[in-house]
Amino acid sequence: MTANIDLAELRANASPEFIAANPQVFGMQPVSKQANNMPNNMPVQNQNSFNLQNSYKNISEATFQQRLIKALQENGWKVCEFRKARIKKGGIDVYRTPFGADGMGFPDLIAARPPRVLFIENKSDSGQASPEQIKWLLLLSKCQGVETYCWQPAHWDTIYEVIKNDR
Repeated sequence: MTANIDLAELRANASPEFIAANPQVFGMQPVSKQANNMPNNMPVQNQNSFNLQNSYKNISEATFQQRLIKALQENGWKVCEFRKARIKKGGIDVYRTPFGADGMGFPDLIAARPPRVLFIENKSDSGQASPEQIKWLLLLSKCQGVETYCWQPAHWDTIYEVIKNDR
């Protein structure tokens, strides 16, 4: 069951950096150099992950996540992915990410490239973060040295800027 969430209260408790990095969590459009176009001249080892000028729209969250993982790895990041597992519920196969304790809503990916650590929630272009996901991103954004993001396929230019830089 998804709890109701007060976005105004969350925004009041969010740092300006979190809001700037995750505008879609609060129903705002991301600020980017190319709002709906991905750059096609990125200096990565293998440009295939980003050379998606005409194919990034309407991709599934799973496809987006696999492309993002590839791009992170090509730029020197070590990535941990949490995959869904097939379980039986009432005799029907369903897919859930197995978490215990307070894990509901934990971000999809963790990426590390010292001195940086990223916690990333991925969504399709029409997807929205759940209240539990927003709470995790906000909590983690308050930890020193941690960066949190909620990304969609239309954010490739912003994503590239984040993962290529050493900050």
